[in-house]
Amino acid sequence: MPILNVSTLYQRINRGSEGGNEFARIMNLLLASEMECINHRFNSFSDANGDYKGLDAFSKSKSPRKIGTQITGYQYKFYPQNLTSHQKKNIKESVRKAFEENENLISWILITPEDFLKSQISWFEELKKGLEFNFTLDDMVDFKIKHGDFPMRDYFTIEHWGHTKIIDLMMRHPHIGQSYYPELFQHAQDDSLGFQLVRVILDAKRCNWSVSESKKNVFICNEQGIPPENKIKDPIFDFSFINNSNRLFLLYSITVCVMDFWTVMKGPGPERILKSLDMFAMKVDFSKKKTTKELEDPIIFRAKEPTRFHVKLEEFLDGLPGNCIEIKFIFNFGEEVLESQDILLSL
Repeated sequence: MPILNVSTLYQRINRGSEGGNEFARIMNLLLASEMECINHRFNSFSDANGDYKGLDAFSKSKSPRKIGTQITGYQYKFYPQNLTSHQKKNIKESVRKAFEENENLISWILITPEDFLKSQISWFEELKKGLEFNFTLDDMVDFKIKHGDFPMRDYFTIEHWGHTKIIDLMMRHPHIGQSYYPELFQHAQDDSLGFQLVRVILDAKRCNWSVSESKKNVFICNEQGIPPENKIKDPIFDFSFINNSNRLFLLYSITVCVMDFWTVMKGPGPERILKSLDMFAMKVDFSKKKTTKELEDPIIFRAKEPTRFHVKLEEFLDGLPGNCIEIKFIFNFGEEVLESQDILLSL
């Protein structure tokens, strides 16, 4: 069954300052849940106080190696899809203020309740061109020569999230989505649309890998050689599923699909807890496109319940042909098959 074409939050909640405050509260709830899933700390501010240093909220990694450094900032604008000249000016001022007042800001995300029209997309792309940057090593050396020290950040990106991204977050976090878009979940009650793989992360507490701060679904091996105490060099993936349907699903096998691998030259580099059912170990055969692990007993995914488990890729670094690899996981539930996003691992 296709996903319903639903109206935007701009059409569903009150206009004016009251609607703007409600929109901010909704986004704070969604982002707090989303950031917890990717092991990021989320900070938001009271409606009454307005933004803080040009931001409505910000997030940063909980990793001890990253604390106190790079942040992603969020700016909520309760604007329609067709922006006025005044609203465009306000957005420009917001991003410049946020950049100037937050020296560790590396990514600024504008969130509006509606997707942009084509003309607004063109305007936003021009805004990005004028403000985004990604310094090379030579750029950083030139900066030091001119200013006496290296820059606080070597890149800065700008994004826009609208209706499409908001619906994606609502469906990923149904405890919030059901309050604002109940029709999306009513139609998923009796079919597999209510059954989703909602999170794929590496277990940084158990293995010597971490998530990239700049790119989605990219994970980096922290060190060559011997990993820190109590951590292993084999990547351990942490999968969380949610079953909002009325059906029971049985997982029969897990497949690792090798999309590509290569070697690159490296330079100097700058809630609620869902307990895991078990850890499954499997060894990837790099001579084949796919490696499948048949489970001795199927895992039961009960109706209306989330499920979480880990998968460890044993002796992964020992057999890896290069120092970069792109993979994805395929989960076979008999009649239903779920695939993860493409995942890039880099040594």
